[in-house]
Amino acid sequence: MGETLSPEYSIQTAPEVKQIISMTARNIYFSTDSLEKIYVKDYKLVHTDTLRIFLPDTIFKVVGNEFSLQLFSPFLYIFASNIPAIFYQKINGRAFHSIPIPGPPFSYAVTLSKNSFVLRQFKKYGDDKHFVKYNALTGITHPEKKVSLSSRDGGFSTDGQLLYDKASNRLLYMHYYNNTILGFDTNLVLINRFHTIDTAVNKHRLSVQAPLVTNQKSCIYKNFILICSNLKADNESYMRYRNNIPVDIYEIATGRYKGSFYLPLSQGKLIKSMKAFGNNLVTLYHDNRLSLFKLPFAQKLINHR
Repeated sequence: MGETLSPEYSIQTAPEVKQIISMTARNIYFSTDSLEKIYVKDYKLVHTDTLRIFLPDTIFKVVGNEFSLQLFSPFLYIFASNIPAIFYQKINGRAFHSIPIPGPPFSYAVTLSKNSFVLRQFKKYGDDKHFVKYNALTGITHPEKKVSLSSRDGGFSTDGQLLYDKASNRLLYMHYYNNTILGFDTNLVLINRFHTIDTAVNKHRLSVQAPLVTNQKSCIYKNFILICSNLKADNESYMRYRNNIPVDIYEIATGRYKGSFYLPLSQGKLIKSMKAFGNNLVTLYHDNRLSLFKLPFAQKLINHR
């Protein structure tokens, strides 16, 4: 069984903080409920700056709360999924640019380059979702071929989290409601499909009326994907599971399980956003507790549950 990590720094942040956007060598960037503001903190979780997004009021009103942000230096990208469109501006800049996205709305998006994006978009008749690659220079949309799992419920049962690993130039899609991880390249060609070690047999935190969440949140750490498991392992004590979140480690290239560690719950609350950079892991809990953990080197993480 893996070790339980203790935070190096931990603070109660503002209720309006929404997600961890990005981490750099010096700063951590956070989105807020207001599209206009981005908070910047250092690695001691001290607030250092507030960035402003300059868009017309008419766009702010249309976008509302349906947006996500990504920092792809030197630009900050705004994915307005319900319009659908992408806006971007330079960090600390004022001029913004817009990219209309053809076709139906999208739920998730990542930036591959200044003009290249991968989106999880509704199919034509809205009964499912798939991945598409969009080139803003040519206006060409390239759909995947046999990457996504079929749902036939508008993509609800195959909802998940889309990650981009720049080091391997690979995309990963972690499902919330099943234990399948999809690995595919930037041309939307499937590389591997692997499964987490968890099974969904009478093990869950949620009520029986709600869908069973197998995986919570995830992030890239060096050559690994870290996945917060929602399920109790057979060799895990009830008290340890009750007070902590098991984080399972999988090798991106092979999908092999490499071990686990634990993060403490915050007032019984789970993690809503997490990012890793270097050996630092930052977690934002659902009670808006913000914590920074020091991760051991990769070989020290190989402690099996």
